[in-house]
Amino acid sequence: DYWINTIRSKSRESPIVLVGTHADKVTSEMSKQFRTQYSELYKQYITSFASISSENRSGVSALKKKLIQVATKYHLVGLRVPH
Repeated sequence: DYWINTIRSKSRESPIVLVGTHADKVTSEMSKQFRTQYSELYKQYITSFASISSENRSGVSALKKKLIQVATKYHLVGLRVPH
């Protein structure tokens, strides 16, 4: 909750990809409950969910693809920033 609220306080329009970093330590049922809980609480803010393992790095490639997909939809991507 802290991080979602912090992001929202700094930038109301930023997409949020919620990443679970211990995919190898939770059951699929626990993961489903987590997604359901946060979807209900923050459905208007969370763009997507991802699960990775910090230990064996499973899911990291899929997360990278998802982040690129989300970022390229953002209206500021590709604009030149003045020096």
